[in-house]
Amino acid sequence: MKRNDDFERKDDRVYQDYSIGYDPEAVEYDLQCISRLTNGRSRFGMQSAQKIYYRIQYEDIHFKSTTGEDFLAGLYENMTEEQIQEINRAVRIKRQKRLSRKKRLRINGIVVMSASVLALVSSVYCMNRSMQADFHADEQTENLLETENLQKNQMEKSISAVNSAETDAADRNMASNGSEWHENQSAGAVRQIPDPEMQDADAEGTAVMQLMEAVNETDTQKPEADDNSVHTVTFSMNGGKYSGDYNNYSFKDRTPVLVVDSGDVISCFPDEQYASYAGYQTEKDTWYTDKECLNRYDKDSRVTKSITLYKKWYSITSDGSTPASKGFYISPDGKILYKYDGDDRQAVIPQTVTTIAEGAFDGLGNDGASMILADID
Repeated sequence: MKRNDDFERKDDRVYQDYSIGYDPEAVEYDLQCISRLTNGRSRFGMQSAQKIYYRIQYEDIHFKSTTGEDFLAGLYENMTEEQIQEINRAVRIKRQKRLSRKKRLRINGIVVMSASVLALVSSVYCMNRSMQADFHADEQTENLLETENLQKNQMEKSISAVNSAETDAADRNMASNGSEWHENQSAGAVRQIPDPEMQDADAEGTAVMQLMEAVNETDTQKPEADDNSVHTVTFSMNGGKYSGDYNNYSFKDRTPVLVVDSGDVISCFPDEQYASYAGYQTEKDTWYTDKECLNRYDKDSRVTKSITLYKKWYSITSDGSTPASKGFYISPDGKILYKYDGDDRQAVIPQTVTTIAEGAFDGLGNDGASMILADID
């Protein structure tokens, strides 16, 4: 069976069906889980994983493809029989619970796990195959995993949940001979022939509920992990907010993020017209590597690890308190003096300033101008 690695075949059909919403950090976690399945070992390919990730999460779609068998073959190609059985068990339990059709991914009539469940199970398989990535907390990113052990505990919990659902293994080629599933065309619904081993699947506290709880708990922690092929660039608004599109995706009141292949430069940056911080101004097309915004990011730099870039904000005052068109360029907390372009040849630096950026007074030249700190007599 020919497999479509790049998912670019012209006979693919994609339909906009519903809006499920998304959280950029949770979406990024899904991609990292998938990337650990494919990184360096899978013939399925990182590019395919990224395309699936974007289509499912960012474009909010049902993915109906004429190449559904190719997709399943590519996904299963790198797994053992035991791993495939675990996926099929989880699918059958999900079917039995009749979760919302809006949370399903349908491929040629076959109901597969939702993207978040697929990502979670994929990461579990990575652990089974000793492909764990070292999670690390990024203090600049909200809601990250606090410790590596906590994440591993969640993975172990999901393993236990999946393994507790003991049912017959589904056939590897369920796309071609999935005899247990039949589609009721008139009712537009999918039904399942009762399975004696699944009669207790609806009882409270069953494996499916445990699995979904594990997914929900893991999604709220949103860990970030590097591998050798893909990294995350987070664009911190540094006290401000971003309400607009970036890289063809909406980030209304959310922190923009970008997935970059290792060794690539950042091809596009968030548009400043969508960034705001009431009462403060910013520099056009400029980002910094530190929260204080003293070290400017070189846009020609190649990304070799996950990074956070910061937007600089400042107010211009004549004496440290009164807004003006020229004068002291002061950070929102009042502690950093970025620049002085005032007309006073002898001015007093605001007393809140504790740090003066390099080159802050370069515009004065050598004309005898002088600056003194406010608390110096």
